[in-house]
Amino acid sequence: TWSRNSQANRLTSWSNDPISDPHSEAFYMLDEDTGELWSPLPGPCPPQSAFIVRHGFGRTRFISNIGSLSQEVEILVPPEDSIKLVSVRLKNNGTAPRNLVFSSYQRLLLCSAPDRHHATLAWTDGNHIQHAINPRAGDFADGRVFSFMCVHGVAVERVRYNNSASAFLGEGGIADPAALAAGGGWESARGFGYDACFSNMTSFILPPDAEVEILIGFSEVGSLAEENRIIQKYGEPDAMRAASAEVDVYWEKMLGHIRIKTPLPEVDLMVNGWLLYQNLACRIWGRSAFYQSGGAYGFRDQLQDSGALAISHPTLMRSQILLHAAQQFPEGDVTHWWHPEPMGNGMRTKFSDDLLWLPYLTDHYLNVSGDHQILEELRPF
Repeated sequence: TWSRNSQANRLTSWSNDPISDPHSEAFYMLDEDTGELWSPLPGPCPPQSAFIVRHGFGRTRFISNIGSLSQEVEILVPPEDSIKLVSVRLKNNGTAPRNLVFSSYQRLLLCSAPDRHHATLAWTDGNHIQHAINPRAGDFADGRVFSFMCVHGVAVERVRYNNSASAFLGEGGIADPAALAAGGGWESARGFGYDACFSNMTSFILPPDAEVEILIGFSEVGSLAEENRIIQKYGEPDAMRAASAEVDVYWEKMLGHIRIKTPLPEVDLMVNGWLLYQNLACRIWGRSAFYQSGGAYGFRDQLQDSGALAISHPTLMRSQILLHAAQQFPEGDVTHWWHPEPMGNGMRTKFSDDLLWLPYLTDHYLNVSGDHQILEELRPF
């Protein structure tokens, strides 16, 4: 999870390891009667059951059944707010009540990568809101990171919090945290440096045929007022359903411009939404992917990407062309890559192919849009 810049302001750590696929965030379920521990997601300690995974535009759902307990986890980011929402919905389809514990864990980073200057501090306040700051995060030191949890549908028996990753994980590690073992202790000490984390647990009884929704919010904001607004808005019982509906409307508007029908349904599926979605979310906005999470604009890369938007989003392509036009030097070369503000730094090179993309994509934009006014725009070198 990151905020503002996918490389320089990672809230939790990023991995480029497709083999071990380490977890910096996790969710757990514990049956207090049987002692069984599992994740409502495919990791880090998956149950012996199959998962249905449904990726949609702006969201992902994980659906599974653990015996008589049905689980649905939905993850999304609302279009208008800087918050990651995770909804865990459980239903007891059995004839006996279930004594359950749900736990959430995020190991915090709040920078690009941990080093000797890593000074993330995490704590839980009197209102059970978990907070973290990193005063040595440079351009992003003003960020206020927080997490909250709401339980809708049943009465909560007890809630505990922990901000020390080593205390939460213990010798069991991410797949078997010590805090969730029988008799596991919870320490209220603050977490510091690479040990900082958000972790909590809540226990409740789920009667037969009853349902419960557990909502976890994870966010970075710039002020206490914005934090309070977000908590109040998304702490409501129907907040996730409203956010899910907003995501549907938003992405339909963004992706509904082009529809094709060919003899190959897999081609239709990709062109009618998925390729444009990947281009916008991953390449233009996030500038992040599993292979590379750079956070920066590439002179060649994002101009290339913008070419796919000429028909569906010409205004966005226009702004991308002008953004890159300002990265030229009087000598004729360009900034090969650069970070947007507040960082603004980049790397100047003599790569020859960079230079070709600005005239090439401008010509493509002119042919598709007919907007010759762009040639009159002035941008400083």
